[in-house]
This record gives sequence, structure tokens and C-alpha cells, in this order.
Amino acid sequence: MDIRQLETFVWIARLGRMTEACKRLNVTQSTLSMRIRALEADLRVPLFDRSHKRLTLTAKGRDLVRHAEKIVSAMQHVRLYVADPTAEFGTIRIGMSEFVALSWGPQLLRRVSKQFPNILIDLEVGVPGALMEQLTAGQLDVLLATLPVKPGPPITVTSLGGIAYSWMASPSLGLPKKTITPEQLKDLPYISYDGRRSLFFPALQQWFADHGVALQRVNVCNSLATSISLIVEGLGIGILPEIYCAPLIKARKLQVLKTEYKVEHEYYAMCRNSEEEGLPHLVADMAQSASADYRANAKARA
Repeated sequence: MDIRQLETFVWIARLGRMTEACKRLNVTQSTLSMRIRALEADLRVPLFDRSHKRLTLTAKGRDLVRHAEKIVSAMQHVRLYVADPTAEFGTIRIGMSEFVALSWGPQLLRRVSKQFPNILIDLEVGVPGALMEQLTAGQLDVLLATLPVKPGPPITVTSLGGIAYSWMASPSLGLPKKTITPEQLKDLPYISYDGRRSLFFPALQQWFADHGVALQRVNVCNSLATSISLIVEGLGIGILPEIYCAPLIKARKLQVLKTEYKVEHEYYAMCRNSEEEGLPHLVADMAQSASADYRANAKARA
């Protein structure tokens, strides 16, 4: 029995599929199969029920998981905090919302690559709700995004700071610089990143309803970057992150609209508790630093 066999066993148990474990460990399926067969031969018990498409643990397999996870976690701790970081191999799967990927995400990935040059990064950029499902299913190691729902165990959450969002439009639309009411906005094309599933949308609808009106023209775009481009071109208005759009505002390509509607969204790093002291938690710590540096640099440029 060796640590690679136990690590392979743990990841197959978590993910339920050989193919997913192959991606996580960056090895071939034949290598994984060989390790599991050797582990079962050494222990003289079957660890997986192979009668179904999705691998399921036997009773002995479930017993082993508790012990194996502790051993693998301890080895990860040694590798990360004692061994030379260049000796660490494998893959880390990071999920990011598009705002993170467009802003301080690249700086974070640069730092991870510098500290762990032999670690492969598997990046997934998408909608927070869908990414949270992947994290819960064990398909992501760490998620950097707003919090679509409050997660329970085994997910731990670390705050990365808040980002202010405001209504914006192209100056070419000639909207007034004084305070604008929902009545004045209701008939303008609204470009919604992530559509009606957006974290903004329920509160936004309520804001209009409180003023006795409703948004009439909601245009859905599944890309924040594209949404910004459409708004710059005067094809609609939208609610955008102030810090990211600051250069466009300064260049007078975007105008911040004065409204009563102000919102700030908190961003978080989310990891599974089973990775305590492991690389995902180190990435979460590095994400805090990268996010703080991004906000500080943006403030200094303003």
C-alpha cells in the first residue's frame, strides 16, 4: 500500500467516476485501475461495487474512506508546507465567475503557477449557481464567485470583499446627469448578464415595482464582457461593476446613472472541508490577497 493508491482511492470515492478522477490526478485510466487493483489485493477486500455504471463503495470501502482521507490530507500538508513546492504535482480545478476572471483572476493564477510550477490549473468560468453545483459534487476544488446560495458542510467560505455595482449607459444615449427614476428607465433596453437568474434580478424587479412600474425590455446576454460592450455601443443600459468599468467611465465611454438603486455584492472563496490544509485552501488565501491588491490598485489609479 502506498500514498498514490490511497489518493487514487479517495478521489474515485469522492467523484464516483474513473474519468473524473483521471482528470483530477492527471493520469490515465489504466494507471488508476492498476492502483486500485493493487490496493484491493494488498487489503484482500473489494473496495468498489463494479456492477453499476457509477462506482459505489462496498462496506469495507466506506470504512477505508475515513482513514484514507486523513492520511491523504496529512501527506498534502507535508507536501505543501514542508517539501519544495516544485515537487508538488497534480491538477487543481478552479471555478470563477466571469467578473473574477476578468479582474483579479489572472493575477491569482500567475501567483499559483509561480509558487507551484508543476501544478496544472483546470479553469472553469461560468455562472455562480452552476459552479456551486460542481463544487458540491466534487468537480471543482475551489470556487471564487458571489454566493448564490448559502452553502453548508462540507463547504467552507472565505470573504474576498465587496464590489459595488451601478446602473450604466453610453453617454450617446443622452440620459440626464441628475437623478433618474425607474419611470425613466422602464422602457429602455435592459441588458442583463445571466438573465433572469441573475442575483440582481429579484431585487431589481422589486425596485421597479415599489415605484409602480416594471421593466419592459429585458435582453439577456450570458457574458459580462459582451454585455459591457453592448452597453458601450448604446444598445441598452445595465448594472455593471464600478471598479472594472472605471477606465471606460474615465474615457467617457460609459456614464454612471444617478439612481436610488445601489448594490454591493460580496465575493467569496469556497472550498470543501475535506481539503483542509490542502492546496485549495492555500489558493483561497492567495485569492484574498489578489482581490485586495486589485481593489487597492484600482483605488490608487482613480
